[in-house]
Amino acid sequence: MSSEFKSFFKKVAGNEGDRCHYAIRLDTYGCGCQHNCGYCYARALLDFRKLWNPAQPSIANINRIRHTIRTRLRRGDIVRLGGMTDCFQPLERDNRITQQTIQALNEMRVGYLIVTKSDLVAEPEYLAHLDPELAHVQISLTITDEKTCKRIEPGAPGPGARIKAIERLQEAGIDVQLRLSPFIPELVDLAVINSVRCDKILVEFLRVNSWIRKWLSNLDAEIDLSGYTEHHNGYDHLPLAKKRGLIDSITGFREVSVCEDVEEHQRWWDLHVNANPDDCCNLRGNHAQPKNNMPKIHPVNIPLSRIRLNEGQVDWLPRNPRQWTREQLDRLAESIQETPQLLEARGLIVYPHDGTFVVIGGNMRLAALTMMGAKDAPCYILPEDMDREKVKEIVLKDNGDYGLWNQAMLSRDWADLPLERWGVEAIEVKDYSDKNKEINVGGFNENIVLKLKYNEPQATLVSARLGEDKAGSLLKALGYED
Repeated sequence: MSSEFKSFFKKVAGNEGDRCHYAIRLDTYGCGCQHNCGYCYARALLDFRKLWNPAQPSIANINRIRHTIRTRLRRGDIVRLGGMTDCFQPLERDNRITQQTIQALNEMRVGYLIVTKSDLVAEPEYLAHLDPELAHVQISLTITDEKTCKRIEPGAPGPGARIKAIERLQEAGIDVQLRLSPFIPELVDLAVINSVRCDKILVEFLRVNSWIRKWLSNLDAEIDLSGYTEHHNGYDHLPLAKKRGLIDSITGFREVSVCEDVEEHQRWWDLHVNANPDDCCNLRGNHAQPKNNMPKIHPVNIPLSRIRLNEGQVDWLPRNPRQWTREQLDRLAESIQETPQLLEARGLIVYPHDGTFVVIGGNMRLAALTMMGAKDAPCYILPEDMDREKVKEIVLKDNGDYGLWNQAMLSRDWADLPLERWGVEAIEVKDYSDKNKEINVGGFNENIVLKLKYNEPQATLVSARLGEDKAGSLLKALGYED
């Protein structure tokens, strides 16, 4: 007799909650999963607390679920089904808690994201209840060999059954994705994955802790974990370069997305790979954004050893047209040291080239950082396929100056600050007010600035370069008639 699973509804907080768009979780079954996969993160979290019972998982009360949907969810929300344990594990065939939950969500017009390793979701009695406007389904594949699957995922349907379910949902017009999760390269034949008739794939790489390392080592699956060398949030991960090479081999889908636990890696996927940079789950209708439509670019810390000044090494890009003196460089370095927050907010703009990054905007900042002995810098990476003329435009616009300092305000309101040390060139402003017509025009052959207050509610700045013979014209233009 299964016990009641009472903590079926949860809004995930912490690191995962901050990253995930779909932090509302509803688990129809809990405290165990009959699939009992050898790499299961939920198992790793619950087993040592003696809360994992794969033979007899707990079952949520459907009446409590209906009450929660009515009182805690609203039209337009998207709730994730199967966030902790699979909502279509074998005992669903007898209990139908997930099926009734879907019906209740349909009635309230609440969207749902189903994550499952089961083909049951695509069987006729379930397919009839999936609302194309509300339903999003991700069917997970980790292993493509049937025998290996039976050893590592002993209670789950084989990969062939899951692939057929994916294709059936695709044909029915449901928003479906093949979820390659966790992606363990040794267990996957990418030729099989690329042959699946589905528009979308979502990839989630394996992350390893001591429990998962121990279980996988006992499965006789020849999984090499020595390459998982980057530690983040309690797990070991593959380096980004290795992941990128693996993603390049996934070619059979119109839309590819990567869901990542390492923040810097996720920024790279959002910029270069993900079909919708604003939603790594890439659910249909969630403000999808075409890949070639400039996505939001997020800063990534890159070692200075991989960043290069623009010296013309990109054959179609002229070298950086700006120059500076050692004194100016020293002042910039001092400014960065005093106010590092400004560098974080205005990172370098770089372009990938031959395994390095060439600076498009921020060459002087790179020179200053190098002089300071900095190890890395925040960078905004431009896509390699960006239009070349657009890259050149960014070079010039980043170095351009579209405004002038209001010298009167600098002299009046900012004069007590070290303007010159901060790179602000202030000019002494003379105040000609009260319609003073006794203006000495002898120096009008030089650049001058006049601050005029006559009859106008705000001061007006005028800059002019005039010869002595044009003094009368200037006075007339300013309204001082003879």
